[in-house]
Amino acid sequence: MLNEIDTTAYSNENKLDLATTWSWLARRSLLEPDIVKARKAVKDCKPDKLYFKNYKYELYEILLELTPKSSDSFLRRFTQTMNKYVELKPHLFGIGLNVNAMLEDMDAAGHKEHPPKT
Repeated sequence: MLNEIDTTAYSNENKLDLATTWSWLARRSLLEPDIVKARKAVKDCKPDKLYFKNYKYELYEILLELTPKSSDSFLRRFTQTMNKYVELKPHLFGIGLNVNAMLEDMDAAGHKEHPPKT
């Protein structure tokens, strides 16, 4: 949706507003393409007023410090592997938890939120 916005008629301050929106998205998603797009949007802004120039530099500094989220972390790979080979079904007085099913559900939910990079 943000990609479809035509910024040709925007003032420099309005372009900075759009760049702020991109940076908010990048900080929430922590996905590499969003971070790159936000950095480019902020870098391309050329505000005239000192306040907006300072804001631009602060925003760009925040974006430079962002680290993209890895969708295939060590913990996720480890739990997937262990879930294949180790059966965890503790029981107490006939009531038990299927920990393997819980791990599978958590892994499925994680992949919905952050699909693996292809």
